[in-house]
Amino acid sequence: MRSRKLLLDIIGVGPGHPDWVTPQALTALQAADIVVGWDLDLQPVQAWLTDKRVFRQTVKNYRRVIRQVATVARHSRQRVAVPRVGDPCVSSGLKGLLELFHDFAITVIPGISSVQMIAALARINLDETQVVTFHDYGDPVQKYEELLRAFEQGRHLVVLASPDLQPAEMARFLIRHGVPGRTSVVVGSSLTLPSERVLYSTLAGIQRREFHWLTITAIVNPTVASEAADWVTWRRWRRRTGDGMGV
Repeated sequence: MRSRKLLLDIIGVGPGHPDWVTPQALTALQAADIVVGWDLDLQPVQAWLTDKRVFRQTVKNYRRVIRQVATVARHSRQRVAVPRVGDPCVSSGLKGLLELFHDFAITVIPGISSVQMIAALARINLDETQVVTFHDYGDPVQKYEELLRAFEQGRHLVVLASPDLQPAEMARFLIRHGVPGRTSVVVGSSLTLPSERVLYSTLAGIQRREFHWLTITAIVNPTVASEAADWVTWRRWRRRTGDGMGV
């Protein structure tokens, strides 16, 4: 399928299992001529790639391959799909893709992320949670400090690990800086995949354990306000604003 316009779909394909791939994601994949991604990205949609030209990214070639795809698509005017495991707006290299394909008409299609999966397992609201990822190239020290500040401000934490920055190291840092070791945590590894592991423990309980790099941790802050406390705060705010709602 050739198009006059340069078209790119950046597609969230869920946390790993094909059951979590949305119909919208599959529709976009079926419309593509070229598909590029890491093995982890391609795994959930492997059954739908048989008639596609597939480029696989690896640690050694991932920059070169994605540039090659951009060049091929500009020349052939073929439609490109970039599947990203989870949601493309969470730790997917979205910024780099938008820059490289700046002259394409780009659609970003959301997916189910491990952030949502771990929040469900931990039974926490994301709007009361600080999400921090160690997948990118940011300063790890700043990220640890961000975690500590968020916890001190009464927020839950959701943390995506990396091969170099594991849950145990994070737990030791938080405990050293005053977060109680008894604080509840939920650690999910390879969520929805056959090798999935979910551990319900505490910060102290994970500080010496090793986990797969594909891990996400929820730290449940016991100081997060109850629904009753939220309701009281909301009523006070309404009275201060004088909106006359009579609550």
